[in-house]
Amino acid sequence: MIAGHYLIVQRWKPFFLSSENVVKKIAAWIRIPNLPIELYNYRFLWRVSSAIGTMLKIDKATSIHSRGSSL
Repeated sequence: MIAGHYLIVQRWKPFFLSSENVVKKIAAWIRIPNLPIELYNYRFLWRVSSAIGTMLKIDKATSIHSRGSSL
């Protein structure tokens, strides 16, 4: 997100017209605040993601940091 707006990057194509192109999918970073530590595991997060869409990745650094550990 840049200045409060989503940035969409796509391959270059000749004669591109932004008014005629529709975005069908985006990748979004989703944060679940105040999630109990017992639920912060891959299995639970994959289940939550199925309600939202396709999960691309679970960030291990964020997971470890949210638990209070250091890298």
